[in-house]
Amino acid sequence: MNPLIDAALPSKDLNDVVVLLTATVSPNSPRLAGVVADESERRSQYIESIRMWSRASEQFGFRLAVVETSGESRESLLRLVDGAPERIQTVTFLPDDRTVSRGKGAAELAAVQFALGQLIACTDETAVYKVTGRLMLRNPEIIRHLEPDDVLVRMTLDRSFADTRILGASKRVWMGLFADTGVDLDDDSGLFLEHFIAGQVARASALQQVRLQRFSSRPEFIGTSGQSGLSYDTRRPRIWRRLGRIGEDFLSWLGSRKQV
Repeated sequence: MNPLIDAALPSKDLNDVVVLLTATVSPNSPRLAGVVADESERRSQYIESIRMWSRASEQFGFRLAVVETSGESRESLLRLVDGAPERIQTVTFLPDDRTVSRGKGAAELAAVQFALGQLIACTDETAVYKVTGRLMLRNPEIIRHLEPDDVLVRMTLDRSFADTRILGASKRVWMGLFADTGVDLDDDSGLFLEHFIAGQVARASALQQVRLQRFSSRPEFIGTSGQSGLSYDTRRPRIWRRLGRIGEDFLSWLGSRKQV
């Protein structure tokens, strides 16, 4: 039994939804590694995460895909997956030197857009959730159907920073609104993926080109941060998780109010 999934929750048919995990087992450059640089440690984290996501995919019905950016084999990534690993599509993307030189965000966005061109039965209207590959969710039921113009993302109140650990939008939005022009992402200049996504969403939302949506509850991550090396809390009491959701609901409401 998967401890990360509440067995009492009903199964859902999310066949038009893809969860796309981004992974880099052997960083192409030290700048892409964060603080977790050990290859064996990274590999084990990705393998365990894919295993858990595979179980969530079976229960909730969404499709699962992995895009890996260092040449790690499919057999290695899926070796511990239970059931039918052939259900999981894997894509290999090797970023060029220019992309790597611009940092982790540029490499990750390029990988996502490349993968979207390779995925089977992925139309412009298909909802795609990009998820940081080493992370799992305690509450995968927050993944849901999206309309083609919806963007499901957590952002700061001033909409200057987006949480890109999990982000949902249609393939059309990923390939259009989130297209990397080559000048908007550069870690050395402090222009991170989180700023780029937030800026694109804020502008498009103001022009009524997309509908900004929020998660039904706060994503509860399990795993290790690649940037800090810290583990996300997996044992917070339920009351604290509940209070966190109430607080997030209030902030979301506050952020939707007109400012003067």
